[in-house]
Amino acid sequence: FSMPMKREVMSYQRERYDSFVASAKKAREQGELLDALGFADASAKFVLGKVQYERHVRGLETVILEGQEIALDLAPLFFRSDSIDVVDAILNDRRRITKFLRDGIDQKLQDSRFLLRLAYQMWSLLESRESVAEVDLLVETTHSRMLLKTWEKCDVVRQHRLSGAVVWGLVTGMSHQQSAACPACGKTITDSTSNLLAGSACGNCEHRGVFVLLPSGSSTDRRRI
Repeated sequence: FSMPMKREVMSYQRERYDSFVASAKKAREQGELLDALGFADASAKFVLGKVQYERHVRGLETVILEGQEIALDLAPLFFRSDSIDVVDAILNDRRRITKFLRDGIDQKLQDSRFLLRLAYQMWSLLESRESVAEVDLLVETTHSRMLLKTWEKCDVVRQHRLSGAVVWGLVTGMSHQQSAACPACGKTITDSTSNLLAGSACGNCEHRGVFVLLPSGSSTDRRRI
C-alpha cells in the first residue's frame, strides 16, 4: 500500500485505535451497545496507522481490525447503515491492505448488511400491525430473536400473550415523541420515532443520519469526551 507513515505517527494511530477498541469491548461487555458502537466507529479514522504499525513495526502477517468487526456486529441492531458504509469504504478505498486482514471481514460485511435488511423487514412488519405473532417475526430465528431482545431493552417493542401465542408489538406509535442520540456526537434529542428512524441532521454537530433510539429515562446527553 502507500508509503509507510513515520514511526511516531503509526505508533500514535495504533494507540488511538487500540484505545477505542478497548473501550468498545468494555462497553459491549457491560451491555452499553450504543456506546460500544460509537467507540468502534471512532476507531475507523486510525485504521491505516494501525495496519502499517502491525505490519512494519511488529512484522505481523495478519492484522485484525476488531473495531470494524464490532461495528459490523452492532450496527444493524440500531439501523446504523452509516456505520456499515464506513467499513465498506475502508475495504474498498484501501483494497491493498485487505490482503493483510484476517479472513472473513468481507463475509462479515455481507452478513451485517443482511442483518440490517432483516431488521428493516421486521420493523416494517411491526409497524403494519398492532400485534405480530413471534413465529412470523422469527424469519431467521437466532438473528431475529437477537433484534427483538435488543429493541425490547430499548423499550420500543414489547412481547405479550394473545390467545395463548407470543406476540410482539411496538410500544408506541411512530408519531410518539422518543429520546434518541446522535450517532456522531452523542447529543440527545427528542422527536417523533418516525423522524428519528428516517434520518435527519443533528443540530449540535450537523451529522446527518439515523438517530439511535434510547431506553425510556435516558434523557441526558451521551456525548463522549
